[in-house]
Amino acid sequence: MVASALPASAQDAACRLDAVPCCDWPAKTVSAQPAPPAFGTQVWPATLVQSPASVDRLLALKPHHLRFSLGPSWRRQPALRQEMSDTELDMAVAAGFATMTNADRHAAVMRDIVARSRTKLHLIIWEPPPLPGEPDFTKPKAPTWRVMKPENVSLAARFYVAHLKAIAEAGVPLDAVELSNEPDGSWAIKILPADYLALVRAVRGEAKRRGVALPRIFGPGTGRIAEAQPFFRDKAIALGILDAVDVVSLHAWDDAAGMDRSAELDKLLARFAELGRKPEIAITEFGVGRPDILDKTQRMNARNRGDDNIGLTEAYAGYSTRDLMRLYAGKVGIVIQWEFQDQSWGKGSMGLLDVKGQEKPVYRAMRTLAERLDADRPDAIETSPDGRVALLRKAGRDSLIVSNPSREPLDIMLANRKPAASKPAAGIATCAGTSGTGLRLPAESVTAIPLAPH
Repeated sequence: MVASALPASAQDAACRLDAVPCCDWPAKTVSAQPAPPAFGTQVWPATLVQSPASVDRLLALKPHHLRFSLGPSWRRQPALRQEMSDTELDMAVAAGFATMTNADRHAAVMRDIVARSRTKLHLIIWEPPPLPGEPDFTKPKAPTWRVMKPENVSLAARFYVAHLKAIAEAGVPLDAVELSNEPDGSWAIKILPADYLALVRAVRGEAKRRGVALPRIFGPGTGRIAEAQPFFRDKAIALGILDAVDVVSLHAWDDAAGMDRSAELDKLLARFAELGRKPEIAITEFGVGRPDILDKTQRMNARNRGDDNIGLTEAYAGYSTRDLMRLYAGKVGIVIQWEFQDQSWGKGSMGLLDVKGQEKPVYRAMRTLAERLDADRPDAIETSPDGRVALLRKAGRDSLIVSNPSREPLDIMLANRKPAASKPAAGIATCAGTSGTGLRLPAESVTAIPLAPH
């Protein structure tokens, strides 16, 4: 369930011994450059064009950021040549868009969303067309992996600027762009740290030469937070990247080996502190693939679908908001959830909507969270060590987000705080504790609780 109204004072049962105390938690020793917590999600323009109802559900989330791609599968387009002129590159980009059935409608739906909301658009360019020395990826048994060679960095940068120029000419306003998708791996195109730095610098130089206004550059966008470490291992390269990008972007997927993504973030923040830097950080892909790593059943794997998949449950909603709030507690600003809607061509069940565009419990939970972020504009977020209880701090109107994926109720103790409401919401009870107000939250629920002024 998702609840959003608040508890009362009548106590009826003793609080559980494992009640979570709120809200004097140890402060983090390292953090990113503080930025207002902002919720976003990954969308696919083709799906939005086909489903106006999905657009309405999207706008109801009041997302601050939408990540999307615009264009064909570039790896399946004709190869680029080193000697191509600006005009030839522009024509290659136009030819790629011409292979799409509804490119104009894809651009139009994104423009319409911006016109109807305060959403900012974040473009991901998955990869460039084939570069010199690469095979024809349209041929049977062609390799799927790619590595950007240093000698192709300049040509790739010229393509990216031509791509951004075409999108600007289509009237699609961009706040940000990622020039790579998980460059630590070769499922799109692998880019080594030194070459990534050269790429960003080349894009900036090329844009200046051609008079193309750049959106903010986010990067490097590694597949997991831990995989960003090699990009910041060498001091000169690390400082170069931090100077070249506007915002450090990371992907925060859970790890099959059980590594804690919040612990991974703390390690990276410690590295930035060693470098004397405190950059702004955005999570541009956040997803919960297997909430319980000890449960190896197919049901617990949200990367696969099935009628009883964990991604369809109230518990999954609690796992998702719990882990999301822990990232915000690290002073991450933007977190973009993967993804808004399950795609018919995909395999996962991590979307807020299913393939048919129907709401899942995680949609309602994220809407509760997004509404609080949009209404309160908190200055900071703090969480209990496990993330189940999150305090959204805003002068005069603090609030809690309580995520309980468990099948058991969750009790929290408000030592020196009180709920703003005088009566409990449906499903929420009070409990008798040793100190302060005790609240009992339902099993498998995500609950927003405004607090009285403190």
